[in-house]
Amino acid sequence: MAATKLDYVFFPYHMCQVDRVINDELCFSHYTQAATALKIIQNQEIWLRNVMVMNDVKEFEHGKDLLCNLIENSIEGKALKDAFNILAPNLFDEVFGNFKDWGFFIKNDQFISCFSEHLPKDELGTLSMWRAYGGRSGGLYRF
Repeated sequence: MAATKLDYVFFPYHMCQVDRVINDELCFSHYTQAATALKIIQNQEIWLRNVMVMNDVKEFEHGKDLLCNLIENSIEGKALKDAFNILAPNLFDEVFGNFKDWGFFIKNDQFISCFSEHLPKDELGTLSMWRAYGGRSGGLYRF
């Protein structure tokens, strides 16, 4: 699916990152066990992990707190609030209040996977700490 001008209007940051990946010819790596890498290739699918079983589930809370802080204290957050409130007075406060209150509950429904980006010349990847997760058969698998 080719990018359109509307993609650049509605998703400028995303499209900037897509262009960067293409122009810099970035590679993506996934640190995992060899058996899992083989399943990814054979089944052409990636499984995600529920954030509740992460090594440190507080990372989710930290991310949610950063997002809330950005929304509450940035120019973009104010613009978002104004846009919501054009639709209905106090709509933003109701929706955003619910989001903050639901943080504890929504993490049961959040799933993630981890990939690292690197330049093609970096054959081994740059996050050596992730290599430990693969165990004896683990390693770097480039996609």
